[in-house]
Amino acid sequence: MAFVLEDANGLLRTIIKSIDKKAEFRVDPVEGERPSLAVNMSLRKRSTTVSVPIEQVEAAKENSMSRSQLRTTLKRALDKVTFEPKPVASTKMLRGKVAEGGFFRPPQGGRGRR
Repeated sequence: MAFVLEDANGLLRTIIKSIDKKAEFRVDPVEGERPSLAVNMSLRKRSTTVSVPIEQVEAAKENSMSRSQLRTTLKRALDKVTFEPKPVASTKMLRGKVAEGGFFRPPQGGRGRR
């Protein structure tokens, strides 16, 4: 079965749009020992490039398990590029005042309850 770039482009479009409808992408073939596709994805002013082997794309056309693996690879790349860590609160802001005598409660009342 011959590899067709338009078929791969359609398959990748379906997968990427199932991840996020606003994601934009471009597919470029990469020649070499192991031919692959360079998938340039961008979302929210950030972009990344993922290299996907042609064998993986062909397997994704035929097998739903391979398709799921390809989707996971692309989703991880998009999640990694759009990840923004939450700011960490300083523990000094959360500490209470230090009272004389430490943090222990002072004894309440006299001799105790009877």
